[in-house]
Amino acid sequence: MDALKYKALLLLNRGELDNAERAFDRLRQRANGQENACYRADAYLGLATVKSKRGAENYAGALQSLATALSNINMVPSAEQHRCTFSEIYSLQAEIYSSTGWSSMQPAITANARKCCTRCDMVAPANQVPDRTIA
Repeated sequence: MDALKYKALLLLNRGELDNAERAFDRLRQRANGQENACYRADAYLGLATVKSKRGAENYAGALQSLATALSNINMVPSAEQHRCTFSEIYSLQAEIYSSTGWSSMQPAITANARKCCTRCDMVAPANQVPDRTIA
């Protein structure tokens, strides 16, 4: 599973969005069962990242993937949860909500973005929140 995850991240870092999307989808499909919920969360986070990089017209799909990633990471026992995954989910969600590329930008969305950033800071201090490109 780790090999699939890191291959997908490598493709994402290279900007090969189609190949990265396929790799994250393959990881999602193979990460069956409770014991692989963390990998499913990573897969959905990766899919959300790909969708967000494709532009504002894909933000709704990205937010759906982030919600699924969050529900998967919450299924993992707390001792095994990756706090960086939480912070990456909330960071990407905040980035999408605060993006000027989203035509339906409203004050409520901005407030939600601030709430997401606050959650990131609660999960991992700002100096420990990883850059998605090197996760």
